[in-house]
Amino acid sequence: DSLIGLLDEFYRRLALYMDRLLEEENPAVLGISVPRDCLGPSLYAFRRAKETRPTIRTFMGGSVFSDHLLAGTPNFETFLRKTPYIDHIVIGEGQLPMLKLLEGEIEPSRRVVTRDDLGGAALGFSPLNGPDMSDFSLPDDYPYLAAQASASCPFGCSFCNVQAFFGPYREKEPERVVEEMTALYRRYRLQMFFMNDSMLNRAATGLADAFSRSVTPLYWDGYLRVAEEAMDVARTVHWRRGGFYRARLGVESGSQHVLDVMDKRITVDQISGSLCGLAAAGIKTTAYWVIGHPGETEADFSQTLALLEATKDDIYEAECNPFIYGYSGQAHSGRWQEKRRLLYPEEASEMLLIDSWTLDTEPSREETYRRVNRFAARCRELGIPNPYSLHDIFHADRRWQRLHKNAAPPLVEFTSSVLIDECRRVSVPVAMEVAPEDDGDFGF
Repeated sequence: DSLIGLLDEFYRRLALYMDRLLEEENPAVLGISVPRDCLGPSLYAFRRAKETRPTIRTFMGGSVFSDHLLAGTPNFETFLRKTPYIDHIVIGEGQLPMLKLLEGEIEPSRRVVTRDDLGGAALGFSPLNGPDMSDFSLPDDYPYLAAQASASCPFGCSFCNVQAFFGPYREKEPERVVEEMTALYRRYRLQMFFMNDSMLNRAATGLADAFSRSVTPLYWDGYLRVAEEAMDVARTVHWRRGGFYRARLGVESGSQHVLDVMDKRITVDQISGSLCGLAAAGIKTTAYWVIGHPGETEADFSQTLALLEATKDDIYEAECNPFIYGYSGQAHSGRWQEKRRLLYPEEASEMLLIDSWTLDTEPSREETYRRVNRFAARCRELGIPNPYSLHDIFHADRRWQRLHKNAAPPLVEFTSSVLIDECRRVSVPVAMEVAPEDDGDFGF
């Protein structure tokens, strides 16, 4: 009853927001990029727009079409049937297909469009201008701007669908990225950037090199793969001097067995070494973990908890997620298809817009969620935060400052009235050499 009350209030507010937005903007086109967890509200917004303005042209894209609504799955066909208020579905990178639809180069009656309709062309970086954020209340309400140095990912981990959505991996020139970020800073006076890249490993050193030559110091936060270069403190200090503020690493598990099953192509030693190398430079480290991957045993999970404890001081934030199976789109979806089954009874399918599947493998779904709760409890015991509110981030930053001499500045210090340049003065930590001393009979 409480949940229904919350949802009723949420959708009442969403209706008011959509009505006001449509009245103020009077758009001919409404496009929404939809991740999986925002599917319900997004569809409500589309339907509300069509009900109040029947002539509006609606476009839906987003990452939901790389997992739960992947084309060719039973869910996709059901979705098409149940959403007549969506005129066009753009799968994958949507900028070029949407443009071609609006210009009439693709038949306007075409409902599903992909980059295959453009001969498989992936979006190039060179034609893009910097994003226009003039209708956001910057910098009052947002601590971050957005930037991008690469698209897609060169790896194919078993649980991931990035390649299925973004296509082949490609990069921008570092100098071009720095120019774009600097232009955004001059316009909006925000030094902090979130990098939209799936993986910054190939771009990080080039960005640090380019920023070391730039007049304006800027800070950037993004995803990084556990790797040998992140274990090299001289390298991570160079990144930090170039503005690397926070590294978000998919460590996934403390069990080498599970890492191998995932096809992560990393080792437990590389995980701890990367966390240590980044933390020594003061770069905040977010460690992402996947709990309950098919084949994870209790012993494997115990190794995850052991690694969590061993690296606790080098982890700024720890976030875990239960393994979620995708009917297709994941690198190993096909490998598990003999084990899949509907999560909810078949008779419930007509009530649901989309079905969900689970796997008849160990650990069970119930055990996976028990482990998720155990992981979260262990984080609390170890004092490792998972901050999302500004209040929590403030206290997490204070903890990081206490733990590391080179700690990146707290988020609250980044304001439009102050230019922070402390990154350029970060030094390589020097390990103290302790000479042995004779202390009493035992020489301790």
